[in-house]
Amino acid sequence: MLRELGHNLSARLNFLSETQWLVEFFTDSAFHSPDDDLHARLRHAVDSGMEGLSLHNAEGLFVYVNPAEAELYGYRVEELIGEHWSKLYSVDQVELINELYFPVVLAEGKWRGELIGQRKDQSRFDVEVSLTLIRDDSNAPVGLICTCRDISERKFIEHQLRQAAAVFASAGQGIVITDVDFRIIAVNPATLETSGYTEEHLLGKPIYFLSNKDRRNIRVADLFSLAAEGKCWQGEVWAKRASGEIYPIWMTMSAVYAENDSLTSLVFVFSDISSTKDAQAKLDRLAHYDHLTGLPNRLLLNQKLDMAIARAQRRDQNIAVLFLDLDYFKNINDSLGHAVGDELLQEVARRIRQSCHPDDLVARLSGDEFTVVCQNLPGVEQAEHLASRLITCISEPMDVAGHDYYQNVSIGIAMYPRDGGCISELMKCADIAMYKAKAEGRQSYRVYNHDMAKQANEILVVERELREALLYNQFVLHYQPVLCAEGGLKGLEALVRWQHPERGLVFPDYFIHIAESSRIIINLGEWVLREACAQARRWLDAGLVFEYVAVNVSGGQLEWDFYQLVERVLEETGLPASFLELEITETYLMTDLQRPELVLQSLRSLGVHLAIDDFGIGYSSLARLKQLPINRLKIDRSFIRDIVNDDGDLSIVNAIIAMSNTLGLNVTAEGVETEAHYELLKQHSRVCSQGYYFSRPVDVTSVERWYWDKYGS
Repeated sequence: MLRELGHNLSARLNFLSETQWLVEFFTDSAFHSPDDDLHARLRHAVDSGMEGLSLHNAEGLFVYVNPAEAELYGYRVEELIGEHWSKLYSVDQVELINELYFPVVLAEGKWRGELIGQRKDQSRFDVEVSLTLIRDDSNAPVGLICTCRDISERKFIEHQLRQAAAVFASAGQGIVITDVDFRIIAVNPATLETSGYTEEHLLGKPIYFLSNKDRRNIRVADLFSLAAEGKCWQGEVWAKRASGEIYPIWMTMSAVYAENDSLTSLVFVFSDISSTKDAQAKLDRLAHYDHLTGLPNRLLLNQKLDMAIARAQRRDQNIAVLFLDLDYFKNINDSLGHAVGDELLQEVARRIRQSCHPDDLVARLSGDEFTVVCQNLPGVEQAEHLASRLITCISEPMDVAGHDYYQNVSIGIAMYPRDGGCISELMKCADIAMYKAKAEGRQSYRVYNHDMAKQANEILVVERELREALLYNQFVLHYQPVLCAEGGLKGLEALVRWQHPERGLVFPDYFIHIAESSRIIINLGEWVLREACAQARRWLDAGLVFEYVAVNVSGGQLEWDFYQLVERVLEETGLPASFLELEITETYLMTDLQRPELVLQSLRSLGVHLAIDDFGIGYSSLARLKQLPINRLKIDRSFIRDIVNDDGDLSIVNAIIAMSNTLGLNVTAEGVETEAHYELLKQHSRVCSQGYYFSRPVDVTSVERWYWDKYGS
């Protein structure tokens, strides 16, 4: 340590520092009598001191160490006397002391700084050390006095403060600190960036300077009362930027107290929720409005009609419900494609809205079905006039894609309270009246009356024919391929067709709703499931490479012993469960029903894959969606149609894909009809495509021919 220093410790030092009385004490202690009263008192004071103190000779050996220092390092006093000072430090610290700090001591006579001490048990801690050089009468260095104290807690607090300062400076949320009078005393950079103000402009201002005074939802007095009671507050506040722009923020207030429980300051943390509210507004619109036409959907219609009925009941008023169904619209989709069909639906929606009174509620239920609700009518005559006007307006030629198209419509009318006292009764009556109009030539309207038994008879006829079709094997399955982004075959969707002995090949739009209402769907669904699974097994045996065959499932099927049916069919056909994907419509899955969810959980446990069909046209709750055990979302074709030219549609599709990726769901885009559609979608590796661009739904033979032509033998 200081081998060149002398060994004489008798030199007296001038009282130039707080520790030099210790030097005086030690340098004289060797010559004082142990009984000296002053010496004894001083020695007792040093021994019982709270801070560590030690004396080292020129060799660096402990000559004296007080109990506080010995205890600090985990030793007894007698274990350190005669030991070298380096016993208290690790090798790296010893090198640091020798190379950097001792030269300062020799040059200046003292040094004070922070080191890392090492205890007897090898644990380390932060220690503050002061070294004072002892010189003899000839000014030669002869030893050192060392004082030390544990600063671990202080260092920990400093670290926390640095962390807090870093968080304050780098936090993405705005942070404002005020005094107890709500005057701003500190702001972080995020506050300045969000508000547009400078720090100088904000300091000293009241916290409400940042808010919009016309839209405050809590008073200063209320905030102070909450803070005084030790309570936090959070809520939505309308703030004002330096530019004058009003924007929403979510703010949290917390109080800061001193050790004596007195309020010292308040901390306000806020974040700009403009984008969140915009997104919520978009989600609300998606939940309540039809994307294609912009009209209210079934959910919003039910809400508004329910309120209208309650109001009409109080005021003793009439309500007319008009149920509109386009005639033979399915033929347009099948022959000209969904793009033309969608454009025509948009024009129909525009004409309906234009023909109605501004107070009338116009909604699109699904597909080619629309509803108009007219309130406070004197009688049914006004509803009939509107129906006539709608038929005339809709039947006029429509310029769609450069061609004139003619579209007819059938309308049914039901009246409140004459025909029903609730939504379901009114909609049912209007629906029956509409079918009456179709049965009697279409392009007309009918007002519901209780003598419309013939309509029910027609439904009974179709029901009977459906049962015969099951008995005589009149149903067939067509399949439409689903391709992955790389172009490989991902799966095949099974689509049922009715090979009617008189009407030829009938599409499901004609009979599925009757099958569902009559529960024939249970037997028909079992046939479709069994046939699709058996065909998939045959294709696997023939060497076709695909991941699944998809089968549409009606909501009514899930309310029966569907899990046992699927388990039995898979066992009988020999198809592995992983090759079956069941598609359920979004509207049904978003209802608040527990049984379907339990059935889906059971199906998932079998290894079957589950998909939500026609996603986006219902009213999905993200919370509900997260709970369901699904594997795939199928984006409805109405969102795909204009993604090449419509940035809004593209943004929605991208948002659905991003959400699906977050939830770990696969995605299939329906209605891919052009190469441009496919090129856009295949940029997303997890997105599959399905539509006329690849193939229409075709029979088994055509599917196999398509497969071998495309992928070879």
